[in-house]
Amino acid sequence: LVRALLRESRSSLRKAQALEVKSQQLKETARRAEIASQAKSEFMAVMSHEIRTPLNGVVGMADLLGDEVHSPKGQAYVAALKRSADSLRSVINDILDYTKIESGRLDLDNRPFDVHECIESLCMGYVLQETKERVAFSYSIDPALPRFVVGDIARLRQIMMNLINNALKFTESGYVRCSVSPLENDQLLVEVHDSGCGISALDQERLFAAFSQVDTSIARRHEGTGLGLVICKRLVQAMGGDIGVES
Repeated sequence: LVRALLRESRSSLRKAQALEVKSQQLKETARRAEIASQAKSEFMAVMSHEIRTPLNGVVGMADLLGDEVHSPKGQAYVAALKRSADSLRSVINDILDYTKIESGRLDLDNRPFDVHECIESLCMGYVLQETKERVAFSYSIDPALPRFVVGDIARLRQIMMNLINNALKFTESGYVRCSVSPLENDQLLVEVHDSGCGISALDQERLFAAFSQVDTSIARRHEGTGLGLVICKRLVQAMGGDIGVES
């Protein structure tokens, strides 16, 4: 009986030691992964800043060139240059936002602002520019929505623009409609509906994943990082909200 108890005790000790070793290995693996992730975020942030500086020079020179060139063909070239620069700047901004979020350095503003004016100025921009020939854009604001709310107006605009731009990108014809209404606890409900091709159940699972684009046949015709919606999700969560999709 004593021998059996000793064998059992030694076996339990060996198991405990093996578990401790395994636990230490897992901790070390997690630590290395965290260091690698931090290094990646820092590298992306540095590179984005390094690219942004000369890009600002390109944009400035394009503006000056637009004042000097008067032929229709020359103006078309300048417009194409500006569009390309704007697209690249959008990519850089997405990467910078993503690295801030991943490294926990994202700061949210928290002050009163006129939410009606914010929504109207943003959405009227889409109405006036006639974003797509065969797509009608419209918006609505619930009359019950308070005039002033407390939060980060710049990030709210960023979220709404990402959602609207994404809907317009994948809607070939029909409509895109944005609506904003109040919820309990001083929260907002922002909904963007469209008549696009829809999203499969499988694609919905990775819709908010970083660097993911769900419809490659359409997405390859549009520039982007695949970070827009994941940034939206992180921003909404940082504000204490939630985001989802129905299709």
